[in-house]
Amino acid sequence: MLTKFYQSKLVLAAETLLLSAFLLFSAKIFPNWLVYRYWVMLAGLIYVWLFVWSQHFGWKQLGFQSINFNRSLAVLIRPTLLTVLSVVALFVFLPLKYVYPLGVAGVGIYPVGISVLRYSFISVPLQEIIFRSYLINRASIVSKNQLLIRVYAATIFMLIHVSFKTTPLILGSLILGWIWAGNFLKFRNIYSIMLSHILIGLTYVLLMFLLR
Repeated sequence: MLTKFYQSKLVLAAETLLLSAFLLFSAKIFPNWLVYRYWVMLAGLIYVWLFVWSQHFGWKQLGFQSINFNRSLAVLIRPTLLTVLSVVALFVFLPLKYVYPLGVAGVGIYPVGISVLRYSFISVPLQEIIFRSYLINRASIVSKNQLLIRVYAATIFMLIHVSFKTTPLILGSLILGWIWAGNFLKFRNIYSIMLSHILIGLTYVLLMFLLR
C-alpha cells in the first residue's frame, strides 16, 4: 500500500508543497526554529525511515557504501576547493552582515569547539541523509528524469537556508545542492559528499568565529 502511496505524483507534490511552505515561512511563524533545527531534522528521520522501510531500500541505495568513494571525491575536489576559496573571499571583501546570519537566534552562540563537532557529526550527516539519500530516492520513485531530480533536490536544499537571510549562503546552497545531487546520482556514495560538505561548512563556521 505504501509503495503505491509514494509512487503518486500528487503525494510528492503535496509533500513538496508542505515542506517548501515550512522552510519558507518558518522564520516568520517560528522565529526561533533554527535553534531547534537539529531536533527538527532528527524528527524528520522518522518519516525517512518509514519511506526506506516501505521501499525496501538497502544501504547501497542510500549511498552508504565504500564503492566509488575515490571516484566521487575526485570529482568533488575542484568545486569544494573553489567554494572554500570563495567563502574566504566573501568574508574578506564583504561586510560580515552580508555573509553571516547575525540576526538569526541560536546561530553562533556556542563555543567554536562545540560548533565544529555539532556541525561535523550531527548537522552534516542529518542534512545529507535527508537532502540527498532521502530526497533523491524519494523523487526517483516518481520520476526517472535525472535533470528534474537534481533541480528538485537542489531547490529544497536551498530552501532550508532561506531562513539565514544571506544571499551568498542561499545561492551557494543552490549551486552546491545541484553539484552534490548530480554526484550522488552518478556514484551513490554519501560519504564523499559529507566530506565536501564538512570542509565547506567548517570554513564558514571557523571564519565566522574569527571575524565576528
